[in-house]
Amino acid sequence: MARLSLASTLLAALAFTLPAAADDRTAYAIPPGQEKLVLAMCGGEDALPGGCKLAGASIDKSVIVARYSCKGGAEHALELRHVSVKEGALATTAAFSIARKEGAPETDLVEALAVRIRKQEGGFRWVEPQPSNVEAPTTPAPAPAETAKGGLTQEQSERYKQGFSLYAAGNHREALRLFTELARQNPHGGVLGMVVATLAATAPDPETAADYGRRADEAPGDTLAQFMAGVAAHYAAHQRAGSREQKDALYTTALRYLERASPAYDFEPRLFIYLAVSHFRLGHQPEAERLIESAVALGSRDPDVFYCRAEIFQHVDLQRSLKDLDTYLALSEELQKQGAIGSPNKRARVLRMREHLIAVSRGEAAADEIFDPVSPSLRVLGSPRLFGLGVLGVGAMGWIATGIARSVARRRRRAA
Repeated sequence: MARLSLASTLLAALAFTLPAAADDRTAYAIPPGQEKLVLAMCGGEDALPGGCKLAGASIDKSVIVARYSCKGGAEHALELRHVSVKEGALATTAAFSIARKEGAPETDLVEALAVRIRKQEGGFRWVEPQPSNVEAPTTPAPAPAETAKGGLTQEQSERYKQGFSLYAAGNHREALRLFTELARQNPHGGVLGMVVATLAATAPDPETAADYGRRADEAPGDTLAQFMAGVAAHYAAHQRAGSREQKDALYTTALRYLERASPAYDFEPRLFIYLAVSHFRLGHQPEAERLIESAVALGSRDPDVFYCRAEIFQHVDLQRSLKDLDTYLALSEELQKQGAIGSPNKRARVLRMREHLIAVSRGEAAADEIFDPVSPSLRVLGSPRLFGLGVLGVGAMGWIATGIARSVARRRRRAA
C-alpha cells in the first residue's frame, strides 16, 4: 500500500469553504494536489515527541488518518477532520479537528502535531458539494503571502475561483488564459487539472495543436508550454484525427512535448496518463504499462487512471481491464455524490464498453479498438462545455464513438 492514498483530480473542481458556524455538519472533502502538504503537516520525516515518527498517512474522502510508530513499539493513529467536527477533538486548528483513532497518543504528540498544522495549514483547502452542482473554490482561511509548494495562496485561490466561474459559464478560452497564468505562478493545488480541462474544452484540432507546438519550440525552457503542447496534440489525435496515420503522428508529437514536461511535473497524474495512453496507442505496451502505474500511484482516487489502465491492459489482461472499469464506475459514482461534475453519457459508454469486454472474454465478440476509433463523426464534438465536463468530471479520455470496430489484427500490427 502506498504511503499516501492520493485524492482524485476530479475533486480539484469542487467548491470549498469553512463553515459559517461550529455546528455546521456539511460533509467537506479533501481535494487533490495537497498530498505533500498533508505529509508535511503530519510530521514528514521529522522526529516527534515520545520518540514517534510518521509511519504512514491516508486520505479517505473527508478524513486524514496519520499513523505513528513510537518508542517502545507503541503505535498510534490520529484523525484530522474538518474543524466543524468537534466530537472527540483532542486539539483544533483553524482548519482541522484532531481526534484519536487508535492507541493512546501522548498529549505532547498531539500538541506538536497541532503546532505543525497551524504553521502550514494556510495552504490547505477543503471542498464542499454545492446544491447547484456548479462549484467554485474559495479559500478556507486567510492564507499567508507565501505558502507550501502544494497549496495556493489566498490570492491564487481567488484566481482559481474566478477561472472556474468562467469555465462553468462556458467561457473556456478566457478560463484557459486565466488558468495558464495561474499555472505559471503555481501549478499545484489542482491548477494543472484545470489547464487540462479548459484546454480540452476548446477541442483542439491538428492545426491548433501545431500552434501550441510552435510556441513550445520557441520556448524550450517553458515547462508549461511543453505540457500544453503535449495535451493539445493528444486530444487532437484522439478527437480530431481523420486517419490512423494522422493519429500516430499526433501521438508521437504528444510524447515529445510531454516528455519535456517531465520530471518538473512529476506530481501530476495527468502527465503520466497522457504519456501512458499515447505510448499504448502507438503500440508501445511495456512503456504504457509502466507509466500508467505511475499515474495510479499518484491519483489512486481518480477514476480516469483506472479507465486508462483498462484500455492499456485490454489485450494482455482482460479481467484486469474489467475490474478497472468497475473501479472507474464506483469511484465516479462516489465522487459525484460528493459534488464532482460528471458526464452521464460517458458513464453509459463505459457500461457499453464493459459489456463488450465481457462478450470478448466469452468468445462472443472480437477485441475491437473501442477506446480510440478512427471516425469522421469524431470531428463533430458537439457542445465544448460538455466535452470539457467529460474531461473534468470523470472522463479525460472520453467521447468514444460507439459501434466503431477495429480488428484485433490491426492492434497486433501496430504493436509489432
